[in-house]
Amino acid sequence: MKFRKSVCSQAELYECLGDTGYKRHRLQKIADIIGASSFSLLDVGCGAGQFKSASRALLPKMNYSGIDFSEGQVAVARSKGYNVKHHDITRKWPYKDNTFDVVFCSEIVEHILDTDFIIAEAYRVLKRSGRIIVTIPNVASLGDRIRLLFGIVPSAIENRVFPSSRGHIRAFNYGDLKQLLQDNGFSHINITGRDFYLPFIKYGGPLDWINKALANLLPKLSAGFIATGTK
Repeated sequence: MKFRKSVCSQAELYECLGDTGYKRHRLQKIADIIGASSFSLLDVGCGAGQFKSASRALLPKMNYSGIDFSEGQVAVARSKGYNVKHHDITRKWPYKDNTFDVVFCSEIVEHILDTDFIIAEAYRVLKRSGRIIVTIPNVASLGDRIRLLFGIVPSAIENRVFPSSRGHIRAFNYGDLKQLLQDNGFSHINITGRDFYLPFIKYGGPLDWINKALANLLPKLSAGFIATGTK
């Protein structure tokens, strides 16, 4: 495996996941957080608009906008009729203050060197009482703790063992993520477990409910987080 550039498109994540129970489970959690009312959402690192496509049935009242550095992915998103802008997300975003009800950063913050800038920009473009939603890997997950015991680099950090780790240049645990949101002005922060991996339970299989239950019960040991904060 060759090491990749330091910023990766969210599109790569969805392409790797495919139409799996894993993705549907995560989407349902996000939809439950947002609710059923009409709202505007900015998808940061939107790729080809996979989140919009996948969540169409769950979030029918979403007024969707996206932003991504990949010109090719943006072109694909626009071909679907999505309102997406081509822009380097590590520079000031091309939106006015107080524009969106929700800013969605899914599996993107760990790819960015200046994470404070991303969260601060999210705060700026959110309306008053708007919410940020961040999904991110957990470097202190149960799986990564076990890997370290055996001398294996955690999957949350880019390495040559786990291809899904490509581009991960920042690592967060529960406390670090909470502090990142607090330091950039967010309040009413809530962090839940995103997923849980037990090697003897197949994801999407008949016992998968155990993984989902553990993600809720033991968020600090989960494979990743879904964090929300209010402006």
